[in-house]
Amino acid sequence: ATVASWGQKYYGSACTALWKYICYNFRPNPETPLTNELDNTPTDSFYAHYAVLFQSSGTGKSRLVDELAKKIFLIPICLRDVSTGTRYPPADVDVRTYLTDRNTRIATYARCWAFMQALFRHTATVLKQDEFETLDYSETVALFRVKMTESMKKVHNVYCQNFFREIVRNAEIHLSDITSEVWAEDAQNVEPKEQDAQSVDSKLLQSLMEAWKELDKVLKGRINSSQDTKAPRLLICFDEAHELTVVHKATEIDPHPWSTFAELRATLRALINCSIFSIFLSTTGRFSQFAPLSRDDMSARVYTHTLKLIPPFCDTGMDLLAINEDKKVNLLGGYRLQDVVTDQFMTSFGRPLFGLMYRRGDQSVRDGLLQFAMQKLTNHHAGVPVEIDMEQATACLGFRLPFEFLSTTDISQDMEFKQVEGHLRICLKPHSESESMVTISLSEPFVSEAAAALLRTTKWKGGNEKVESIQVLKNLMTGFSIHAGDCGEFVALLLLTLARDRAANPRTFLFSDFMRHLLATRKSQGRSLSTMTQEFPKAMMHFNHFIRPHQQKIIHRDMLLLLMARGAGVLCAPNTRKIDIILPFLVDGDTIKPTNVGAILCQVKNDKSYTDTPEPELFKDMNPYKIGFLPARAPAVPLIKVFMALASVKSVVDIVRHEPTGTYNAVVYDIWIAGLSPDVYALITEANQSIWAATLAATRTWESIYSVPQQAPEMRAVRQTSHAGTANSVNHWSWANIEDIRGCLEIAKGAALAGADNVDDDADASKGDEGQRQSKGLRAPKRTKRS
Repeated sequence: ATVASWGQKYYGSACTALWKYICYNFRPNPETPLTNELDNTPTDSFYAHYAVLFQSSGTGKSRLVDELAKKIFLIPICLRDVSTGTRYPPADVDVRTYLTDRNTRIATYARCWAFMQALFRHTATVLKQDEFETLDYSETVALFRVKMTESMKKVHNVYCQNFFREIVRNAEIHLSDITSEVWAEDAQNVEPKEQDAQSVDSKLLQSLMEAWKELDKVLKGRINSSQDTKAPRLLICFDEAHELTVVHKATEIDPHPWSTFAELRATLRALINCSIFSIFLSTTGRFSQFAPLSRDDMSARVYTHTLKLIPPFCDTGMDLLAINEDKKVNLLGGYRLQDVVTDQFMTSFGRPLFGLMYRRGDQSVRDGLLQFAMQKLTNHHAGVPVEIDMEQATACLGFRLPFEFLSTTDISQDMEFKQVEGHLRICLKPHSESESMVTISLSEPFVSEAAAALLRTTKWKGGNEKVESIQVLKNLMTGFSIHAGDCGEFVALLLLTLARDRAANPRTFLFSDFMRHLLATRKSQGRSLSTMTQEFPKAMMHFNHFIRPHQQKIIHRDMLLLLMARGAGVLCAPNTRKIDIILPFLVDGDTIKPTNVGAILCQVKNDKSYTDTPEPELFKDMNPYKIGFLPARAPAVPLIKVFMALASVKSVVDIVRHEPTGTYNAVVYDIWIAGLSPDVYALITEANQSIWAATLAATRTWESIYSVPQQAPEMRAVRQTSHAGTANSVNHWSWANIEDIRGCLEIAKGAALAGADNVDDDADASKGDEGQRQSKGLRAPKRTKRS
């Protein structure tokens, strides 16, 4: 299936984008300043003409470069370690062995020069052969690619093997000559910095340039007037290039750390004025191995910002099969839920790997595709894992909830890098100057199904305990690895997601089943849950993950229906007022169309001031027209408005039904859910209630600032005085007359007060805020309308 998918028609515009990126960053004449198209200002010169193309597995990096090889003369070199198993494209073993042979820095430096010289000379020799001699540039490009890749399966064809075998043989011959030149220098005194064209021994440079000119003469002579003469004529691609970035420790012979990549890059520096551009492909999230921070770079010119490194490229494109195979979702095509939950449909979204394997594989491949996705997600090569660790569990949860990593901590950055390297997380944008990146878990419904299956069936590695999603979320939040959110929204999302998992049969589910698995009724009042579910007996739902849009306008009815087709619920954008989560449902059957839609609108609060007393005015604010869910003149649709007062001490589920009216001609249910306990949520048990509570507490990040040892509560009191007026604890207001605002403050019994030798333990303190207000003759402040 992998081999067959390689021959599939290439979809998308990533190839064009990469080529334009290369041309934009290619400037062989260092005297001509590069102009930034965005602000029309000159930029610094580049150290060498190379770029890193990195992205997570299965995104089509190698296929992208192969597509480029149809247009530009490109020499592909795969440095994959064959011990990791058979993968595609196959490894060029001879080249990998030659370049990665552990040696001294100076010997590796010489090997890189010898290799490039041999590469140029042998390629020129090949292109002078009869089969190429009469061809123009485009025809030469096409024939060379075919001869290098035809019949490629687990290993390269004979032509490709002989091509590189001859290059390595010639490189060994050149190496003996180069070594004698290099070792004329005292190796002990050679600094491990890149050598440019001016600092390398002139004989070495002359030999390399003569080899290049021989090849360039052939390539240049075949270019016709219609082709861009300013673009590079030769591309060299190093696939699995992270094999070159292994850093060797300093020794007596090599007093500084070094890597094969650094020595190869020095050779590319010498070719800065040649019509050559190199591409280094890798799945590593640590792109700084290829484009290090300037302060960490061994080149003095990069360190001082005299020369720059070309930023990484990671835009390989997604949803390519859905875009290009007439699979675009629309609301007029009669799509049904049973259509959009098939493997064939789901694999159209996200990375091309799974979709191409489904389309090009036989039935056995299709039957095992979900298990294959589970292996890829966990980076587990020996079948579907039965035990996973925290890193793997994070990957699974990340394909269900749209959390973001905290790029400000080393721990979080390291975890984020690993998620891209081994667990299918996508880099949206690299920040090469800060060694950080913006990453996301794709809206990739097929992988989300794999994640759901793993979280249901696996145990923690090294133990017998089942993996619980809430434990994974708690570990991430308390470990300061991800943004915890503002109002407990990730706790709410997980409740909804787990209710979905219980209701799904196997992928779609009834609205009534979803609500029964979400809510417990021990503390219910008002209308019963069964009354509500009976009102929508045929209502259907489908989602297996959530996304977080950048803009509020995405919560439009029609957009949400399109997202439903790819299994995505919505955590609203941070600036969205009145609601935090929205899930559409289909009112009557499973046809996806605007006239068959209803919506669950959720507002989430992690604020103790929201209690078990419902506040009807908050439901009124969840107006589907004002928030943009319904167009201005659209007919009303059934609504389930849910307010989740997660921090409430007391628990209650209050359900109120509103009949259709002249103002809003559809049924509306208001559901006030107070607390986070087994009394209100069917998913929470006595055994795991404390984990849910701890996870919710972790979202109140400001409170953790004031956490202190239990034996020294005075520390908290003193610390609170340092941040005046920021919370309702009494010590934030120690500078004011407490009696003026006592009714607004939180004064717990036994609380340590800053500046006091003892604690006021009178009975009023034990009554809570309301009791204090009554005993002091103070009126409780009237609750105002809030968003």
